[in-house]
Amino acid sequence: MATMAKFKREAIPKRKRHTLNVNVFKGIDALNEEGLMGFNRCRYASNIRFVNGAIANGFGIELAKVPLGLPFNGNLNNVNVLQVPTTVQKVFNYKRTANGMIDDRLVVLDSNYRINQLKLTNGGTSVINTMAMWATDFANYNLNGDDVLICTSLNAGMYVINGDTSTQISNSPSMTSICIHYERLFGTNNQFSVYFSELMNPAGWEISPEGAGEIKIKDEGGRITKILPFRNNLYIFKEHAIYRMTCFGSPSDFKIEKVLATDQVIRGETVCDGGDKIIFMADSDIFLFDGFSARRAFGEITAFIKNNTRLKAFYCKNKYHICTEIYTDGMVLNNIRDENSGIITIDFVSGETAFFRGGRIRNMIPLSYGNYYATLVVLDSSAGYAVYMLNETGEMMTGFSPKKSWRSANVNFGKPDELKVIKRIYLSSLYPLTMKVATNLEEKEFTVLGSNKPVCIPVNLIGDTVRVELSTEAVPMFVTGIMLELDTGRRYYAN
Repeated sequence: MATMAKFKREAIPKRKRHTLNVNVFKGIDALNEEGLMGFNRCRYASNIRFVNGAIANGFGIELAKVPLGLPFNGNLNNVNVLQVPTTVQKVFNYKRTANGMIDDRLVVLDSNYRINQLKLTNGGTSVINTMAMWATDFANYNLNGDDVLICTSLNAGMYVINGDTSTQISNSPSMTSICIHYERLFGTNNQFSVYFSELMNPAGWEISPEGAGEIKIKDEGGRITKILPFRNNLYIFKEHAIYRMTCFGSPSDFKIEKVLATDQVIRGETVCDGGDKIIFMADSDIFLFDGFSARRAFGEITAFIKNNTRLKAFYCKNKYHICTEIYTDGMVLNNIRDENSGIITIDFVSGETAFFRGGRIRNMIPLSYGNYYATLVVLDSSAGYAVYMLNETGEMMTGFSPKKSWRSANVNFGKPDELKVIKRIYLSSLYPLTMKVATNLEEKEFTVLGSNKPVCIPVNLIGDTVRVELSTEAVPMFVTGIMLELDTGRRYYAN
């Protein structure tokens, strides 16, 4: 006689009620184990900022606007600097004083190698010159009493722009990164040489014992990708090393010493002066360098970087903007390829962070004019025919509002062996949004109306892990808190 199989009867004991309350959102954690995370850090973010503990809409990009003339009265005008349709390659803030008056200009290099400028005093535009090669770097300098803009190129020498005229310095070396340090111009050509000009004359390149010269650094450190003055010294960034160069007095007294070596690849286009530190990236890691040693930081944020081969970074008004490819939810935003379409922003004063998707960034610079400040952007796409700027509304230049999304990790609340029943969620959101709640077993989606008070949403989902996603395609977004009520109970078998 066949025996019948015995089935175990699952019994669920009395549940315990828990309340999880989050009223300070701290940003993203793409590094640590999901199950151990709380709801104060998310696993995925797109087009949002974390502001004073709240989730807000992220930065947008719009046509650049500037005041014309000082003092700034609040009126802004679109930047229309290109006289013929073409693509913007680089933009720079030319700081100038003439006849005791501020005469700042916006200098724009276009894809036809023309140097265009916009006078911020009156909106006048002109083409200063046509170069034989794209500009690689810029530097402001006071030369013989005149405020000039030095513009270097890879194969066409150097140009000195003085107001409405420019002069080509044909005997200057080809340079990709330049800076002014102790009244000399220093530069590198993305190879192994550091060049320096004559003292008090960045346009003078006559080689002599007390004049201009060249220093070669050929070793296992690789190519030189960036030079930067910091705390009375010049720092030379190679692919795998950092050197400190002391440049007091005569060139015969210049000294160079290696201060750091690494197996990681230092990304020259991420090296920025952060005031009391140099910020740079090696592979996908951020490092804070004080001139002697480097400390890795923000690993929970940089783990969100998907591809580091085209990293760029810019430092504008205490914010470090990393332009790169970040992890996505599979959506194509604004018909933009994911390559360098993301910006991760870290504010070094407030600690706030932001995550942007939807525009490939070629160049980004700070613009200051009187008491007006903006972060200007050059796009590497079909929209690159103009100069743009970041805004805090989250709107894009085409009127397109990209999806804003905050998604928690799959959280087990430190109780992997207990079953969770999500009873209800209280959400504090000033504006309407969509909330998706998912467990490992089931999920539900809710439309939540905006309110200045917490809104109660009955959920009633069961599972071992819980994930919440908040999203909207509207502008603005502002979420100040979330509270989950859930029951937990340990599984066991009655027989």
